Amino acid sequence: MEPAKSRKQIRFERRLRKRQDERRQAQEHFLYPRMSKAFCHQHELEITAILKKLQTDFPQTFPKEGRRALKAGIIKDLADWRYETSLGFPVSEELLSAALSVWCDGMDYFWALTSGLRYDLAGHATKDARAKVYGRIRLRAFETGAFQQDWLKHRRARNRVALQEAVAIIQELQEDFPTLFPKKPAPKKALRRGIEEELRPWCRIHHISCPALQQALSIWCSGVRYAEALAEGLRYGLTGEPAVDPEAARYGLLKLQHYQMQKTQKGNA
Repeated sequence: MEPAKSRKQIRFERRLRKRQDERRQAQEHFLYPRMSKAFCHQHELEITAILKKLQTDFPQTFPKEGRRALKAGIIKDLADWRYETSLGFPVSEELLSAALSVWCDGMDYFWALTSGLRYDLAGHATKDARAKVYGRIRLRAFETGAFQQDWLKHRRARNRVALQEAVAIIQELQEDFPTLFPKKPAPKKALRRGIEEELRPWCRIHHISCPALQQALSIWCSGVRYAEALAEGLRYGLTGEPAVDPEAARYGLLKLQHYQMQKTQKGNA
């Protein structure tokens, strides 16, 4: 009989299998021999020319706007194209691999992986559930890796734009529905559940998307003034008629207690 394995040995073998699985998965999803950054930088002009030619010859697979995830083994499908293409220099397998390395890198490509679709040279998509998982892993690694500061800078810029748009929508709502969306210092009114559905015709008139409206309403329905409105136990729709909601009153009181606790903690700090 084989000796029983210790817990330490079992944990070690589990971690080893996990690393092997991740390495095998990476090889499957990168699809080609990865070329070093030094090689890509040294042959930057050739790589740029190859990518432009790929975008011209296979626009469905290599679009000029955004990225699409490539199917496994696509470098083999490009073997004949590599020999037949004339760019003023021979397209070696190393140069083609470097071009694919550049294409299959960055957040745009990782987002493309999360769609779970991979494209062949004809532009036909096939589903790949593992690509979706791997794309999420790569995104998390990208967010916490060497590019974290740039990624956070762009994310903050997007958040600022979204916030400005939400504030503009709230101002429009206050102009068109002053009773339901009163300006300071007037107290807020709790909104009826399903108010988004009632506001959809208004959104179409003002060319406002549903996600933008949701963002604006989430900002409006926060803070002490809105919690005080909830605590009254009344919700209002576009018609202005109040509806009793005991759950809203309970939730509003809990929110007020939470805000009061935060204020106390700040005062004691």
